[in-house]
Amino acid sequence: MTDTWAEIEFRTLDLGDKRLNKRTVKLIDIFAKAPRLSIPQGWARNTSNLSILCE
Repeated sequence: MTDTWAEIEFRTLDLGDKRLNKRTVKLIDIFAKAPRLSIPQGWARNTSNLSILCE
């Protein structure tokens, strides 16, 4: 599978938890693919975002 732009650009991201890194890159990818989305709309596309705020 081909890496997305976000996966390539944020390959060295280290937030201390691999799951958190993956969720963050996924969120960045959502906004990169649909830059006109509001934050709530983009947030709704990734249901695991609550953990990003809580950590």
